[in-house]
This record gives sequence, structure tokens and C-alpha cells, in this order.
Amino acid sequence: MAPAMEEDEPPTGAAGDAAAQSPSVGAAAGTRRSRPGHSPGARRGAAPDGADNPFEKVENLMKARDFRTAEAALRAMLKATPEDDRVMHYLGVLLTEECRYEEAETVFQGAFDAQEKAGKVNYATAFGLATVLTEIGGMEKLLQGEALFRDVLARAVEQEEGGIHETYSAFVNLADNFGRQKRWIESAEAWTSAVKLAERMFGEDHERTAAHRAALARAERLSRYQWWIRRVLWTVSIVVFVWAAWTLVRSGMLAAVVTHAVALVAPGLAGAAPAAGSADTVLSGVSAPVSGEL
Repeated sequence: MAPAMEEDEPPTGAAGDAAAQSPSVGAAAGTRRSRPGHSPGARRGAAPDGADNPFEKVENLMKARDFRTAEAALRAMLKATPEDDRVMHYLGVLLTEECRYEEAETVFQGAFDAQEKAGKVNYATAFGLATVLTEIGGMEKLLQGEALFRDVLARAVEQEEGGIHETYSAFVNLADNFGRQKRWIESAEAWTSAVKLAERMFGEDHERTAAHRAALARAERLSRYQWWIRRVLWTVSIVVFVWAAWTLVRSGMLAAVVTHAVALVAPGLAGAAPAAGSADTVLSGVSAPVSGEL
């Protein structure tokens, strides 16, 4: 049984800003999605108030785009507390912001494994891991990312209105993941849901909604192309098979092959007949003198 995903508090600072943006605007235009727009995984939870809170300082540094200083602070914290999944999560978000996806995967995976071990996975960490897996690409990682996005979507749907933002983000990222797998029918279905939610959340005339509509139109167009291409390929395959079979029969090669196969499979049947004939000869030779004597 999969570990339960814990509830998230409202995000704050740079993490909240990252979560509030859509990952799909760049994807709809066919470009590489920018960071922090693709980091709803940053929604790890609000950092406690206080000027000495290290997470608040890290968030402020990330918001100011001072990633080098923020990374140094996080790595120092991780060195002091290697098992702190929250530090690993923030570091994963930072690495994702800088498009260092392979490093981010390692860090997010560590946080995810630590949470699984504790029996309580944070959905934002799962989302962050799914994000970097999708960005890295390759069928294996895309399928892993899809599975994580589906888990996040199921959890968000259970929250109904309380999880509408997470539902929207999951549909957007699933649509993109399906597109990278060339599964355009499923991509179009996910974009349809994303467009409906975007219209409710941002309005029909919002640029984000328009970008989603463009992505939906592209997925629908490609799904139609894919449908026809597959049927053409199947038709050609069937025609080639029928033509090859007809040519084989017409040339007489099929009969020759069958005859040769019978000779290989049952050679003893041909040698059994002479043996039976020899026995009859012997018996007739024996019976003739006996009948003469009588």
C-alpha cells in the first residue's frame, strides 16, 4: 500500500511564488518550460515565522534569484541533518529552478524515500520528483513520472474544492507527460480538463487559458494524425502479408516446403513400408512349400 500523502500548508515566499505559476505556458508554445513556473513541487509547507528561520532566508534568496547562496545554505543544513527530507525538498526545488534535473532527481528521490520510510509522503515532493523525471525524459522515467502525477491527481481530487489548484497542476503536467510519450489522445483528454479548470480559476480570456487551449488544439490535431498513420500502417502490413502469402502459394513454393517438412518430420514412415513388404514375402515363401507337401 502506498504511503499516505500529508496535507500541505499554504506556501510562502519563493516556494509559494513558484507554486502559483503554471508550468504549461512555455510547453504550450513548444518551448522548454521555465523555472520557477514549473515548481509546484515547491509547495512543501509554510516555514515558521521568525527572522532566524533558515528556510525563510532560503526562500528569500531564491526569490531574489540568488541560487548560489541559497544552495550553499541548504547544503550546509543538509550536512548537519542528512536525513532532513524538508532540506532535501528545498534543495530539489532549487536545482529544478536551475534546470539541473539529474541532480534534482537524486535529491527529490532521497526526500521521497525518507518520507516513504516514515510512512507519510508529502505530495509536493512527489510532484517535484515527477516534474524532474518528466524533464529528463526517456520512456522509463516518463512512465515513473506519470505514475507519480496520477497519485497526486487522485489525492487532489479527493480534496474536491480544497484541492482544485493541485488538480489543475496535475492535469497540466500529465498532459505534458503524455505528449512527451506521444500518447496524444490521452494528452488531449488531460488538456481538456486543464482548460476547464483554467477557465474557472483564471477566466476564459486569461493568457494561461489561451495557452492551454493552444496546447489542446495541438494535441487533438496530432491525435488525429496519429490515428490515420496507425491505420495506414496496419493496412499496409495486412496487404503485404496477403500479397506474400498469395505469391508463395502461386509459385508452388508452399507445396514444396510442406513436402520437405513432411519428409523431415516423418522419415520413418517411408522406411516402414518396405519392412512390411519383406515380411509378406517371407511368409509367402514359407507357405508355398507347405501347401505343396500337402
